Amino acid sequence: MKKIYALFLCFFFIFQANTGFCAQFIEGFEDIPLLSRLKQSPEGTLTFGNEEAGYTETTLVAKKALTFEKVKLFYTEALAQMGWARLSSNNTTFSFLRENDILEISQTQKHPLKITISLKSKN
Repeated sequence: MKKIYALFLCFFFIFQANTGFCAQFIEGFEDIPLLSRLKQSPEGTLTFGNEEAGYTETTLVAKKALTFEKVKLFYTEALAQMGWARLSSNNTTFSFLRENDILEISQTQKHPLKITISLKSKN
């Protein structure tokens, strides 16, 4: 099912060329899109676990001026189209649930914007 979501999102981004979004996905995450104004940190992605339970985390940094509110808007819309349901939100963190996975996006630095994305099994 996740591969179907990824394929759908890929087509969505191809046809949304003028929106400022990119057809790339975050390395280490199967189907989480990468906002074009963000880049993945060179430190890489932390992953551990197995098929039943696991944890993946990475850091994204703004390439251009970007607010956390714009990041929230992008991911709220994009992830909803991929079957993610919003769990919670505050000024610096918001999270989503899909099947047995929880995705959390947190602001760790304001200027330049730096965010951490983590994906963990609910179990």
